[in-house]
Amino acid sequence: MLVLEQLTTIDLLWQKTMPDTYQPIDCDLYDYIEAACVFHYMLEIKRVAAQPVTGQALTTRVTKGDGEFIELDVQGESVEIRLDTVISIKPLDTGAQFGLITFRTDD
Repeated sequence: MLVLEQLTTIDLLWQKTMPDTYQPIDCDLYDYIEAACVFHYMLEIKRVAAQPVTGQALTTRVTKGDGEFIELDVQGESVEIRLDTVISIKPLDTGAQFGLITFRTDD
């Protein structure tokens, strides 16, 4: 698992290279994000050009002009991930209502 210090450094580098224009994700995919937050699933999230992140899903956030985000608790710290950077999510909880969900295959 990625340690928080590495996550912070990697995310700062990623934010500098992240596309300026948010590309909305498919509504069906957003439903999985919302379900993960409702049930507070522990998720492994693979991202474009960044290290995977493992954390507990807390909530979503939409910022006009900035995009949609999922907020995770990663080792007691709040981490937000912009949804158009997600390659896949995988709940790690036994009995989760869904398995591995792939958001994009082109990366």
